This record gives sequence, C-alpha cells and structure tokens, in this order.
Amino acid sequence: KRMREAVDAFEKQFEADAAAGKQNLIAMYAGTWMGDSVNLTIRKDGSVSYLSTKGGVKKTINASVQEFTEKNFKVGALGITTTFNIDVPVSGPGSGATATIDGTKLTRQ
Repeated sequence: KRMREAVDAFEKQFEADAAAGKQNLIAMYAGTWMGDSVNLTIRKDGSVSYLSTKGGVKKTINASVQEFTEKNFKVGALGITTTFNIDVPVSGPGSGATATIDGTKLTRQ
C-alpha cells in the first residue's frame, strides 16, 4: 500500500511539473512573431493565432496549445492538431528576440 501511495504521489508531482514546464515554455514564446509571409501570436493563456501566406497559399490557425516542448508545440481543437517545429529556440526575452519555427526565422514584435 505504501508503495502505491508513493507511486501515486510521484505521478501527481510529475504531472504538476510537466504542466508548469508547459506554462514556462508558453511564457517564453508569448508574443507576436513575424517573418517571411508568417504571423504567429502565442498568448500566455495558451491560445495561438497563425497566418501564413507562403507560396500564395493562405493557412490560418486559431487554436489552443495542447503540448509544448523545447523541440515543438502542438495546437488544436476537436481532435484536429497541427505541430510546429522549433528549429532554433527563442534568443531571449522581449521584442527583437528571434526564433526559427517550421523553417521560418521569426522576430518577436
């Protein structure tokens, strides 16, 4: 019984740490980012707005972050998700910071 309680406590702490890590990463990337034909807004509440007009094709996404790691983040709703790859992580806080996401260098406004 004690072993089960210890495992349960560990799992709860792991889940809490994972949630905190996700929120910390969202906060690091929060802001409006602009690059070649791309506009990406990540809000501290985890909502994301994305507009790309690359190659004359318009792609719009408005969804919530489902997962956020140091390598990528997944947004979606109602079972439909999109994964954005973080090719080069955020360079620092505030406006002027850069990051490369899905192959496009973006600058935080």
